[in-house]
Amino acid sequence: MKKQLFTIYFLVLSLWGYTFARNNAETFFSAGAFVPVNLIPSISGKGLGFGGNVGIGYSHYLNKTWDINGSLEINVYSTQINISSFETSYAINNPAYPTGYDFLFNGSYSKYSEEEKGMYINVPILFRKHFKNAYCGFGAKLNIPLSGTYNNSIGSLTTSGYSEYTGAEHFNEAEYGFSTYTNYKGSGSLDTKIGTMLSGEIGFEWETYKNADVCSFVKTPGTKIYLGLFVDYSILKIQSKAADPSVVLYQPTNPNTFNSTSILNAYSDKLQYLNIGIKLQVAICN
Repeated sequence: MKKQLFTIYFLVLSLWGYTFARNNAETFFSAGAFVPVNLIPSISGKGLGFGGNVGIGYSHYLNKTWDINGSLEINVYSTQINISSFETSYAINNPAYPTGYDFLFNGSYSKYSEEEKGMYINVPILFRKHFKNAYCGFGAKLNIPLSGTYNNSIGSLTTSGYSEYTGAEHFNEAEYGFSTYTNYKGSGSLDTKIGTMLSGEIGFEWETYKNADVCSFVKTPGTKIYLGLFVDYSILKIQSKAADPSVVLYQPTNPNTFNSTSILNAYSDKLQYLNIGIKLQVAICN
């Protein structure tokens, strides 16, 4: 799915550039840096980090003060999430129980820490308003994850099991995976979703040729420089498997050995993204 979306957009962007490159248009190259913020309100989780991006795109001027632009951006990032404590509980089917009864695996986490690293493509479509030596813009971005990894650490993990059938909760039975574990560590791949983000930007622009007019309406070629701030906020996630039920996953066939996942995978349906950054664009006016 990601490859098909990338291919479709690349073809559309190429057609756009071919159609408008000689008519009221700019071709631009961009580079930026940003602070990614991951928010999980349900467990008071917040992650901060650092990222960077490079991109290429086209702007088509609708008139001397408005343009619409599309681009393709490659982003890399690294974030760190720290949570003092939280709890999880999910049902596991036990064939030995009558229909309608489940076994609940409960986890209590303390001093949770996780680092994520990854790469993704942004596909922005923005409208931009030009003023004298300044601009502002708004629009949306399609966010397509390419790769991602995580490493997590749990200072203390206490697990227990509750049987809805017998009404008993089991503690301190390590052979069944119910105990207290310290300095538990896990790692693996992220399964983040394709999604969309609202985007806004504001900044300054400078023209590097003599005629102080919108470059696309000047007969002689020139360049423009844009430097500004941007903010992206996630509004919709549209493709992934269901969220994992917990960070630590119970294995009925091997109960004293757990599988683990990222907290982003476990809370993907509740996760919110926010990027705050600065971007430099150099536009070639045709």
